[in-house]
Amino acid sequence: MTTNRMHGGRSIQMKQALSDIGMQGSIMLATEGINVSLAGSVLQGTAVRNWFDEDSRFADLWLKESASSEVPYRRLRVRVRTEIIAFDGQDSEVLQAQRPKAPPIAPETLSQWLDESRDITLLDTRNDYEIVSGTFPASVHLDIKHFRNFKAAVAKALEAGTLDPDKPMVTYCTGGIRCEKAAPWLLENGFKEVYQIEGGLLNYLETCGTRHWQGDCFVFDQRVSVKHGLVPGDYDLCHACRMPISEEEKRSEHYTSGISCPHCIDKVDPEKRKRFADRQKQIDLAKARDETHLAVDLPAVKARKRAEREAQRASSRKGDSAQN
Repeated sequence: MTTNRMHGGRSIQMKQALSDIGMQGSIMLATEGINVSLAGSVLQGTAVRNWFDEDSRFADLWLKESASSEVPYRRLRVRVRTEIIAFDGQDSEVLQAQRPKAPPIAPETLSQWLDESRDITLLDTRNDYEIVSGTFPASVHLDIKHFRNFKAAVAKALEAGTLDPDKPMVTYCTGGIRCEKAAPWLLENGFKEVYQIEGGLLNYLETCGTRHWQGDCFVFDQRVSVKHGLVPGDYDLCHACRMPISEEEKRSEHYTSGISCPHCIDKVDPEKRKRFADRQKQIDLAKARDETHLAVDLPAVKARKRAEREAQRASSRKGDSAQN
């Protein structure tokens, strides 16, 4: 509870400072660390870098930069969480500290290993919808809907023989956050040799381009995906099912903007189609007025709801503690 209050105070100060600079985006704070996704001009980016450097706790923060013609965020959010990404729950910090460290490898090293056809397992720790826009073709995919399902999916893959604990493994995700949790956990649970790509896929695409990689990299903002050089990619988002869709898929007879795409055409019944059509009409009207409709900013809405649920759980725990 004290930790939550402390982070809450820091989050207010941080939001005020970054708001004064003029940045937009999202920051998540937890005892285990910080996750930053911000957008602004080059001068604003420099100001943010300087602001973080003034605090010794953030002096080594690795901010990966990319260019975009548009700001891919619509507001600034600073949130306090138990974990940066759900994996262990309340004991996250303790469990993470007890686990063996999984060494990072440079993107160039992985590229060389793949050049040499080294006998390794490439494990994609991302969610199934992220993989649609791009992946390493030789990867093992766990077909998970959320990272919290990772442990159960690994157990299932071991039973099926899809994963070999004695074989060297390299894990990867978008920016490396999930691998900071997944790779040590794999070592703790019997995998003999586990590495993680330093800086995740964003660092790989920036450093090695599309060598051994196929497609774009899904990102959690309005760019939807990025490609070599971290420039905005070629994917859009289906507002019906939230799956990334390519330009080719948008030419499909099964694609109707805001209503259906090839991924969800069989899942959209007449009632949903009418509801989605009404929503798309409102989106188009809002766009004509140069406004943002709620449905377009759905990821932010979901994030806010998650934060509200977490606050309610924290409040409930506080009440239980007071009663005891």
